[in-house]
Amino acid sequence: MDYIRCWAKKLLFPPMRWVLFCALVTILIMPVMGRQEHTGLLGGVWIFFVYSLMIFACATPKMIRGVFVFLNAHKYTSMFVNDVNIRIFVSLYFNMVMTTMYACFDLFTGLLDRSEWLIAISLYYLVLTIIRFYLLSYVNRHHARFRIAGRKFLEDLKRYRFTAAMLMVLLVPYCFIIFLMLEKYQAYSYRGLMMYIMAIFTIYQWIMVIFGHLVYRRIDAPVLTSTRALNFACAIVSLISFETAWFANADSELRQNIIALSGTAGGVVIFCVAFRMLLRAHSILSLNILPGGRKKIRFWDAIQQKKADYRQEKQKYEEYIEKHWNTEHVDDYRWFKKEENKE
Repeated sequence: MDYIRCWAKKLLFPPMRWVLFCALVTILIMPVMGRQEHTGLLGGVWIFFVYSLMIFACATPKMIRGVFVFLNAHKYTSMFVNDVNIRIFVSLYFNMVMTTMYACFDLFTGLLDRSEWLIAISLYYLVLTIIRFYLLSYVNRHHARFRIAGRKFLEDLKRYRFTAAMLMVLLVPYCFIIFLMLEKYQAYSYRGLMMYIMAIFTIYQWIMVIFGHLVYRRIDAPVLTSTRALNFACAIVSLISFETAWFANADSELRQNIIALSGTAGGVVIFCVAFRMLLRAHSILSLNILPGGRKKIRFWDAIQQKKADYRQEKQKYEEYIEKHWNTEHVDDYRWFKKEENKE
């Protein structure tokens, strides 16, 4: 097991020079492969692109570390580096704005070209953006300013469960998008530099997903975890849409097989993530309510009340010590005894 883990780490976290080399090769071969019709080359280059995308996203925290060192040297940008709550809020709002712009662009392009596929993708992104906006507005209303790890864990967990349920519901338009690409043989070839723009957006989405998992996975905040799940669903759809544009000029049989495989895998992964979120939320919320006679005792509220009582008792004890004891004399006495014992 350790041997497999070691090789997986070497495969996903190679040296930085190999990451930059793969990214450069991918950029150079993209315009050539966009007009290529050889099925074997297209499939091999697509696998290389996905691998380059994964290792580049995994190497992003190391790259951003140098940027953080530069930002920390300035007065106003150091607050962004040192306060994790501000950093999370900026990334969440920026990602919401980027997704909204991309959804509007796809909607405008779909209406212009009368493409049901692009319209369905844009509506999918818009629904994800609305859910993300709902979560962030909830945090702004019920938590302190720039606080993503909230004080109302159970209320946050209900929004976490709502996000999981919406991901389950969004599997219906997701399947409709895959149906349009498979049954109706619909694909879209982006014009000019739009192929590069879609590639940049796909890379950006996967960087946000992997970077958020590597950096913020230890922060047990339900709202933050919900936004990470939304980013993951958005990244899967963006990768499939870019994959369709990549194989637009390829053989129809190859395109159908690859889209069917990737679409099924993406749907299964989204379902597993949403199901795990629902299961976790249900398990915690069901254990939170314990029977106690005719009334039901809220376990979490009882714990919080005990913590508040403990803080009050501790404050009363400290006030009593300061009022009836000379603390400076006690500290000096302990220090004197400690030095005397050393001698």
